[in-house]
Amino acid sequence: MSKITHNITTKQDKDSQAKSTQFTVDFTGMTEQQYQAMAMAFLTVKRQGFYRVHGIPATETIMAIGYVPGTRFVDNRTPIEKARDALAALSPVEQAELVKQNQAKKAA
Repeated sequence: MSKITHNITTKQDKDSQAKSTQFTVDFTGMTEQQYQAMAMAFLTVKRQGFYRVHGIPATETIMAIGYVPGTRFVDNRTPIEKARDALAALSPVEQAELVKQNQAKKAA
């Protein structure tokens, strides 16, 4: 498997007509470490996008197989980790409001 060809469509901008490209990648001569470096660059961008929405964790371990096209991503964080990450994504004002709401629920 030294070459893979894939047909892609691209718009110049949101109002443009899509154009097709037959896109071929030649992997000849790549080592396993080079494949891993390429995957790491891809996964870094994917996870940064996820963190922007769901909060930025201090550490994380992911399974690369979950990002292979045709597979489904599973968020394997515990509920506590999800809550902590979501809290980290809030501004200080939003955090204070959340604390206030939580205290009001406990008082009721």
